[in-house]
Amino acid sequence: MEETWSNTMVGTLLSLRWDGRNLIRDGKVLFSAVHDHVNTIAKEAFHQQGRDITIDLRQMWNGAVNAWLKEAEWSRNNYLPSIEEYIEVGMTSIAADLVSDHAIYLSPLELSNEIPHHARYEKVSELTMLCARLLNDLQSYEKESKEGKSNLVVLIMKANPNATTQDAIACIEKILDQKKKELVEKILIDYNDSLPRQCKMIHLGTLKAFQMFFNGTNAFDSPTQLLHEINKAFYEDLTMKASKLTPLKDEQSRLDVHVNASMPKENRLASKSQACLRKCNKPSRGSWATPLRGFGFRPRVNLSVLKSPWFNNHITRMRV
Repeated sequence: MEETWSNTMVGTLLSLRWDGRNLIRDGKVLFSAVHDHVNTIAKEAFHQQGRDITIDLRQMWNGAVNAWLKEAEWSRNNYLPSIEEYIEVGMTSIAADLVSDHAIYLSPLELSNEIPHHARYEKVSELTMLCARLLNDLQSYEKESKEGKSNLVVLIMKANPNATTQDAIACIEKILDQKKKELVEKILIDYNDSLPRQCKMIHLGTLKAFQMFFNGTNAFDSPTQLLHEINKAFYEDLTMKASKLTPLKDEQSRLDVHVNASMPKENRLASKSQACLRKCNKPSRGSWATPLRGFGFRPRVNLSVLKSPWFNNHITRMRV
């Protein structure tokens, strides 16, 4: 435990100072790794952003390392924080913002200095961080409890002595479901703000990554559990199987032909007129009007992001 605490202290000091001189052993190794990483990202991002973001990256890492230090201090002193204390620190220590912000800076989208401080950007980022922390705690509470680390499941049980482990898990799952819905709503609905859609979608992708890591188990800590999926993503070609289903349009055309053939002439003309009228009144391709009725949303929703089955499962429960 003392060795872990020492390494954490060294890592914190080196990250806050950003000066590797006079550091030795663990401190020098940790500083070199973080320093080189930040410089590499800043150099690559300069070509995309046209400006130096080194200071921004250092501030992000300072926040994460401070959160790790606080959690190590709690563990070292056997201190159980309040739920509010834990959430405030845990949202930062999960480092979901590091993942999303690094990806955003490396994207082709050129960001102004104001975007990371945009109110809606901060809200989307906070929701992503909170969801990532809740996903982690649901799958790692047993492991972290044995290691003397704080976990939301344990803290809820402490605050509610009559609550069982399953009660605490159910409580977290309910909160997680609500926050996921809130995040998806803020990402998919266009409020005509200045926050680029690509920024919001990268946060959504970050949540999906954490969902993969903690989907029913703690795959993040397993050295082999995701190996097959990683190999498939990088090395195996995507195979596409031909669908055996008959297109709905073809089936509808056959049905129309059959029905029209059995109709009297005057009824066929009336039916044809009604069909033309429906066609004229039908929303154009990409329109929000018809497809969004099933989701309970209103205008200005980009439907292209609703193709993912995971999001369909969560959005369809958000009916008005």
